[in-house]
Amino acid sequence: MRYYRKKEILSELIVIKNMHMSLCESEETSIDILCSIQEKAILIGQEIERENTQISCEAVRNLEEYCECVYKMSLKSTITPDDIRNADELIKDISQLVEKIITDKVRVAFFPYKASMWDSMESIWKAAQQDENCETEVIPVPFYERNDGENKAVECYEGDLFPDCVNITHYSEYNLKKDHPDISYIHNPYDQYNKVTMVHPYFFSDQIRKNSYKLVYVPYYIASVYSDENKIYEMSELPGFFNATNVVVQSEQYRNIMVSRGIEHAKLIVAGSPKFDAIQSDYEPEMQKKMKDKYSKGKIFLFNTSISEFLNNKKWFEIVYEIMNVFNKHKEDCLIWRPHPLMLATINTMRTSEKIRYTSIKNEMQKMENVYIDESANPIEVMKISDAMISDYSSLVPQYYVTGKPILCLNGKREYRNRYICVFDHYDSYFYKDGITVNDFVNMVESGKDPTLTARLKYIKDMGFDKNAGELVHRTMMKKLEEI
Repeated sequence: MRYYRKKEILSELIVIKNMHMSLCESEETSIDILCSIQEKAILIGQEIERENTQISCEAVRNLEEYCECVYKMSLKSTITPDDIRNADELIKDISQLVEKIITDKVRVAFFPYKASMWDSMESIWKAAQQDENCETEVIPVPFYERNDGENKAVECYEGDLFPDCVNITHYSEYNLKKDHPDISYIHNPYDQYNKVTMVHPYFFSDQIRKNSYKLVYVPYYIASVYSDENKIYEMSELPGFFNATNVVVQSEQYRNIMVSRGIEHAKLIVAGSPKFDAIQSDYEPEMQKKMKDKYSKGKIFLFNTSISEFLNNKKWFEIVYEIMNVFNKHKEDCLIWRPHPLMLATINTMRTSEKIRYTSIKNEMQKMENVYIDESANPIEVMKISDAMISDYSSLVPQYYVTGKPILCLNGKREYRNRYICVFDHYDSYFYKDGITVNDFVNMVESGKDPTLTARLKYIKDMGFDKNAGELVHRTMMKKLEEI
């Protein structure tokens, strides 16, 4: 028997037992209730009978006895407390037998859409894979990139971009209603409410929830800094958060804010973030030795650019050119530029007038011998091989922070630590707006100096990033499966 059906049957038996309490209200009402109870019991018996085991056969016999009991009560003008107690005991016995029915392995399904966001799920998937009580499937879902410039939406699918070790199930071979996972994981909370991308409606969070025993939303990002609590709470209004039975949050502070706004405490799982597990993994990128050998006399810098800064900072192009000029002078160093995976899609949707300019600067970067443009699905590789990061605000900043390597933040100031809610405090990084230029930062890294290193390492230690988020989420959800 499927795990989720066993749990549903047990829930249905509880409903039947609770209906017994209404049998003494009136003769007319009692007849209707008894008919409803009889129908439910027959359907349950038919399903259990298909198991064809000694325990299921015994449960079916008890259900037949129960149905006979219900029939006799329907013939009575008055149903007594003894009748109710007898019916209650029969349901109790049936429930105990159903509990003993052996179930299939727990089916755990993962529904990522962008391969670059797989690190938000990967360690949970690994924990489920290693659990002998589970069967796992990864079903990358198709999505649409919206293109207002051409007034069309382009269908995309990235199932072929996932690591080779991940056994992919094609979405065309997966039927939500039929396969009905016990636990489902998503990392896209938006459904149709995103200006850049939209997952296929078949895989909207409400559809997955309807066909799953448990739906878990794991944020694709790491929460860091918010101007006020309202900004945190806004996330709870997104469909994926709302439809999920459980949501992974990275700290008690985050959960307390949500609870204070009316979100059910039990819905929120404090586990850190699987993205921290990813960056702290023992995985060694294939290109690591090659890059280190090539730039043995210099340093490797990861330049990360986000969508929000591109959209909101009028000096975005100026800053990029400044960085280019610095690395034109520091030719012994390497610059790895990683634009946000949805950067071009965002430009096509929201900034069509900037497409030529963006393409031009990208082409100039590609011509530089010490610049590498990373458009791979997995950001972990370049994060691991780099010696330092230059980045505007992005969830990659706190993820990179736990490596202990220095970061130059192109927006924000250290003083903001006292002005904003720091769900993740990365203010022992270095800040462009505090007067540290890109050239200053490059020179500092080259010289091996890092004045805030001690403070960063202390924060990392105090926060307890121990590569355990995925395992914790998996164990918690397996435990919740036992709850009725």
